[in-house]
Order: sequence, then structure tokens, then C-alpha cells
Amino acid sequence: MDRDARIDSIKFFLIFCVALGHCFGEFWDKPYVLPTYNFIYLFHMPLFIFLSGYFTKKRSLHSRDFWISELKLLETFIVFNFIHKIPTFFTEPIELQDLIVPSWSLWYLLSLICWRFLIQIMASTFKNRKVLITVAFLLGALIGFSTLSGALSIQRTFCFFPFFVAGYCVAQNNFIEKIRSVNHIFAIAICAVTVIACFGFLNFDIHHVIWGLHPYEEFDVAVGYAFSLRLAFYVVALSLCFSIINLFSFKSPFMAKEGRNTLVYYMYHTLLLLLFFDLAERFDIPVNIGVLVLITLLIMAIIFAMCRIKVFLWLLNPVSSILARHKKNG
Repeated sequence: MDRDARIDSIKFFLIFCVALGHCFGEFWDKPYVLPTYNFIYLFHMPLFIFLSGYFTKKRSLHSRDFWISELKLLETFIVFNFIHKIPTFFTEPIELQDLIVPSWSLWYLLSLICWRFLIQIMASTFKNRKVLITVAFLLGALIGFSTLSGALSIQRTFCFFPFFVAGYCVAQNNFIEKIRSVNHIFAIAICAVTVIACFGFLNFDIHHVIWGLHPYEEFDVAVGYAFSLRLAFYVVALSLCFSIINLFSFKSPFMAKEGRNTLVYYMYHTLLLLLFFDLAERFDIPVNIGVLVLITLLIMAIIFAMCRIKVFLWLLNPVSSILARHKKNG
């Protein structure tokens, strides 16, 4: 599949939203932060995952290239999960569960490995795309009734799986162009109504709904109502996903180029945010929504520079890089 500059531009916009959302997550008590956080979380990971599915190709499970790509993702997950947990190793005993429970944002990487595997099986099992998407949404809605959570990011994997499947199916029939052909006024209206809703009557903590992390029994409402909230989340998130795709009808060479490096931004932004959180606490740095946006922009600029330094790219897959060099020299 040829790269679409508009899609890559969306990816860069989304990785900025991911970093901004994670930055906001530590400062819910500041004015305007929580409703903005809720709005961002209604679309940023659903669309990011949708595009991950969009770029996923159908491959045989017997393909060597498929398993190499899966192992490289697993390698990246293990390396950065270990880095994230280094501080706790000095104060707490190390347990196996610590190594398989994703730290903070790393759940996405572990889930991506599972999604790429599952889609190969399900696409072969369900030839009809409508059936495939329906099954994925059923799995995503029903997993909430299970008590599974934490280890291996099972709840999130299945909760967000429908977006991955939808992106995969859309890539098969060029549905993206149909989305782009719709009048922008509808996309603007959907985004505007959602923003008004977030600032008007969703100005409170809805993380149980938008994180996809918790089983329904851990929601602060009845299980049946929690199930309906999951379905509502799917409707709103998909509407926003399609709206943003529709609105990104322009091409930005810079955003498109950096949109191809989103994995680098994703893996390093949390480490830089942790540094900022520590500094903000140590020196009692005054924080408001404007400061948080500026900090996020600064972090994006730092990672932009890091993308040009080989060691930071090498750290994503150090073992693979060493083996590749050994094979080349051998």
C-alpha cells in the first residue's frame, strides 16, 4: 500500500494528542484540563488504533516476516517496560507479574502484537467484512463482563480491538475516500457537539469509559449501565474518528514525514513526561493548561531531535540490531 500523506499527517496529530493527554492526566484539578482530557481520549487512541489496523497487511501465520515484525514489537515492549520500571526495582522486589503488566502507555504495544495476530486468524475465519467487524465489536463489548484485567492488558486489547478491525477492513475497500468526500460541515458539527458536551455536562472523571482498562464491575454504576456506556463510547469514538479523517483533507509535508516515526514519539514521550512531572513536583512549578500545552510541544521538539540520533532509534530494537549487524559481518 502506497503511503498516504494525509493519513501520516493524522498520525502525527494523534501522537501529539497522545502526549498532551498523558500530560493532562497528572493535572485534572487544573481549570479546563479535565473536559479537554475527556474530549481527547474520546478519539485519540481509537483513531490511532484504527490507523494501525489500516496499515496492517494480510499475511500468513507461516510467514517469517510476520513473526519477525511481531518479535521486534515484543522486543521494544520488553526494553521500554524494563526502563519504565527501573526506579521501582530499587525499592521493591522484582516479580514476574511486574514484567508482563504494561507500564503506563506500553499497553498499546502489547495489544498491537495481539491485534496483528488475531486479525490474521479472524480475517481468514470471517470472510465477510461486516461479520468480521460485528464479531470484533461484540468481543469488545462483552469482555467488560469478564473480571480479567491488568496482566497482558487483556481488557484494553479486546475493548479497542474493534477500531483495529474497522481500520483493517476500511483499507480493503478504499472507504477512506468515501469519508473524505462527505461535506466537512457534518464533521465540524460532530466535533463541536462533542466539545460542548465535554465542557458542558461531561466535566467529570469518565476514565472507566474512555480507558477501556476496567471490567464493568469496577465501574461506579450498574453492570448493565456500564455495558451501555461502552456501546455509547464506540458510537461517539467512531463518529469522531471519521470526522477527523474527513477534516484532514490537506497534506502537510512535515507532519506526514514525522507521522511515519510515531513509534519513536510514542515510546519516548512518557519518559520525558515523567521527568517533567518530577521537576514540577520538586520545584513546585506553577501549572495551567497553557503551560501543559507548551511542555507537550517542547517534548515533541526534543523527540524530533532524538529521531535524528541513531542511538535512540537503536534502543527500540537493540537485540535485533546487534543480530542484524552480526549476520551482515558474518
